[in-house]
Amino acid sequence: MKNSLVYETNGEGYVLSGSNKDLLESVKNCSDLKIGLEATNYEEIVPLTSVAYTEDYIIGIQPYHTASETLHSFIEGENSTYKPYSAVFLFTTERIVGIFRYRFNGSFKNSHFPLRKNTYNYYRWFVNDDKWQVVYDSGKDFNDTLKKDNLIDVLKNEASDLKLSFSYKGITYIVVPNITYFPKATRRGSLSPIRFSVKTHPILLFENTGPAINWKNFQLAELIVNDSAEISILTYHRFDLPNKSVIKLRRILSSIFNKKEKITHFKFQGEVKWYIKL
Repeated sequence: MKNSLVYETNGEGYVLSGSNKDLLESVKNCSDLKIGLEATNYEEIVPLTSVAYTEDYIIGIQPYHTASETLHSFIEGENSTYKPYSAVFLFTTERIVGIFRYRFNGSFKNSHFPLRKNTYNYYRWFVNDDKWQVVYDSGKDFNDTLKKDNLIDVLKNEASDLKLSFSYKGITYIVVPNITYFPKATRRGSLSPIRFSVKTHPILLFENTGPAINWKNFQLAELIVNDSAEISILTYHRFDLPNKSVIKLRRILSSIFNKKEKITHFKFQGEVKWYIKL
């Protein structure tokens, strides 16, 4: 697997190499994505677990960042009263960055979207050269039992890498499963109508309301998707982006009442494409 730089801009948005068109084409082909960033005091490379896109922009999502001590504290072995929390990072090709925070107990932690412009000196988008192929499209292959059988055979006997794509509220998501299920016979001995399903890594759902700066209603969610293209979504954290006075009030209320998020669940039917790495 080799990574290649396909698109780079500076903090002002000037293209230094590659093109957004080439990056979008790679994303549509399910290439793994990383972003390289340069801040004032450091450079970093962030692997992006999930990707979302429209024809106008690309969004990389990293849901697994756990904030603890600073790099300096780690290196020097210093101790402090710092309280760790979880964070979800969002990066867009419009150079807009979001940091969505929540404490381990589910209580409120202020988030930021968007961060101020020109947060970084450069934005470098890397893709790898792995090849992915659509092997099952629920929109066209729903009644094709042979394709389902072939996909099940590849998944069960070769443990092939898998990705899925679907659209929700005008945005196409490419997600990575963290577990695949193959139901067996029911208690009454009949076969389940669902041949296989997957549970995904967490993603950010949000409303596409035009330019990225206007996006809202960010929710952390996990999905279960089955071969019948039924998408079951569990959202367990909504990131509010209030003004500073409301942030201070929510901090106080959260510390007093230890308020936790309400888990919501909904389903919808949509076209799902299943990709296997060649």
